[in-house]
Amino acid sequence: SFRETACDKCHSVDLTGEKVFPIVKETKEILARQELIATQVALPPVPDKLIPQEVTIDVIKDKYEGAKFPHRMILRKLEDRIKDSRMAGFFHGDNLTLCAGCHHNSPASTQPPKCASCHGKTIKAANDGRPGLMGAYHVQCITCHQKMNIEKPAATDCTSCHKKRI
Repeated sequence: SFRETACDKCHSVDLTGEKVFPIVKETKEILARQELIATQVALPPVPDKLIPQEVTIDVIKDKYEGAKFPHRMILRKLEDRIKDSRMAGFFHGDNLTLCAGCHHNSPASTQPPKCASCHGKTIKAANDGRPGLMGAYHVQCITCHQKMNIEKPAATDCTSCHKKRI
C-alpha cells in the first residue's frame, strides 16, 4: 500500500501501545527525530565511471550540431543540492533515485533506455499522450532550467544548445 511505501519510511515507530500509555507530543517528536537519524544511511554516489561525462543529443543533426549536455556535472550538482537535507536524503534513499527525474518510467539503472525508445521522432504527442522526442527533450530541459533557476544557458536561447550546421 502507499502508506507502507511512503509514510512508513519516516513513521515507522510502533505506537500501538500509546492507547494504554499515552505519549505527550514532545516525546513523540523526540522519538521521530531519533528514528529518522537511526534509519538514515548515506549511500555512496554512483561512481564517475558509470556516468557519462557528456551526452550529445543529435536527433536533428541534419540541421543542427548535436546539443552537448554536461550529464555528470548536472547529476553531481543535484546531489550537492540535496546533501544537507535529511528529508531529501531520506526520500532519495537509493543512489539512482535522482536519475529517475529525467530517466522516468523505466527501472532505475546506470544504463537507462534512450528517450527515443519511448518517444517518437516527431514533436507531436502520440495517441497515448506521450510527447514526441523533440517535445520530450524540450519539456525536460526547459522545465528543469526554469525550476532550478538556471540562467545560463537561458531556456529560451535555442542557439546556445543548437548550433546551426553550416
